[in-house]
Parts: sequence; structure tokens; C-alpha cells
Amino acid sequence: RRFDVFVISLTFLNVFADIIDSMAEMHASPHVVTGGVALEMFTFVAFFGEYCLRLWSCVEADHLREYSDRPALARWRFAFEMLPAVDLVVLCVLLADLWRSTHEVRGF
Repeated sequence: RRFDVFVISLTFLNVFADIIDSMAEMHASPHVVTGGVALEMFTFVAFFGEYCLRLWSCVEADHLREYSDRPALARWRFAFEMLPAVDLVVLCVLLADLWRSTHEVRGF
């Protein structure tokens, strides 16, 4: 329950940060830019960690018990179910945006 509240709060905080980031006058402050990048980094690490933990523990799921003797196959099947696959795509997009943001901040 606490984790759900944490994830929802983090999502709303990122939406709020994106709204602030879209305001042209906020780009004049380097603190806002680096704060936004730090929030994106924290978000990526939190969601990536959660995804890895779900991928690791998925072998205990009832619908994957038939692969209990082959945990790698169970994880592979889990990763390509609908919601975990969407989570992976979102993580890739978040990483790409983070890559772009950090290069803009560093001036690359």
C-alpha cells in the first residue's frame, strides 16, 4: 500500500515537473533544470528497480508455476506479457528522455 502511494505520488510529481518545464520563463533558472534532471534520474532508478524486482520474483506467480524448473523462461514470458512489456517501453522512453536531458544540461 505504501509503495502504491509512493509510485502515484512520484508520477504526479513528474507530471507537475513537466508542466513547470514547459514554461519558457522557468528555463532561465539552472536550478529548475538540474532539479528536473535529478527528479528524472530518481524516477528512473525507482521504476527500474521496481521492474527488476518484479522480473526477479515473477517465477513465484501462479500462472508461471509451470516454468518453476526453468526460471529464465518464466522471466522471459513474464517480460513479454502486456503490462510488463508496457513498463519496459516506458522505462526505455524515460531513459531516452533522461539521456537527452543530461546532454542538454551538460551542453553536449
